[in-house]
Amino acid sequence: MMAHSRNLILTIALLAAAISGARAAEAIKIALNPETGQRIIAQIAGEALQEAGFAVEYVTVPVAIQYSQIAAGAVHVQPNASDTADSEDYKAAFATGKIADVGRTAAESGNTRSRKIIWTGVNGKWPGAAKLLRNMTLRSADLQKMAADVDEEGRDIDAVVTEWMAANRKRWKFWTAASTNWMKQ
Repeated sequence: MMAHSRNLILTIALLAAAISGARAAEAIKIALNPETGQRIIAQIAGEALQEAGFAVEYVTVPVAIQYSQIAAGAVHVQPNASDTADSEDYKAAFATGKIADVGRTAAESGNTRSRKIIWTGVNGKWPGAAKLLRNMTLRSADLQKMAADVDEEGRDIDAVVTEWMAANRKRWKFWTAASTNWMKQ
């Protein structure tokens, strides 16, 4: 009986690892737009997702069609959408039920229009990633400083994001910890 239980536990563990590995191997596609702040937030989201074990691909997508691309599953995440209220593309894509608003991008922000938008398929395909994205919030002051470092000081986005990730490890580790507990729920 003990050997049977051990084999069953091993089988379940291997199956869980295989499912998790297969889902993590396919890249989560993150939208990139021309605006500096959006690119910074996209890269932070991507770095956090990679730390949680997910493969990430950045996809440059025109703002005018980004929501229809998300609804189609061609792009999975827009971590900093600020034009949702006025965008015809957003309204049409939202009406399909294939995109979801998972909360504000920045805390301490009067701009409630800065939102995280995901393809609804993320919830089933990468539930841990969906949880990470829901938990992900950045401070407005941090975003403004990073954007100024890039736009005004001429610093490289990669360097600015790497510096922020190093200085805010406790903050983003909370997001990744939440994402890795999805199988326990």
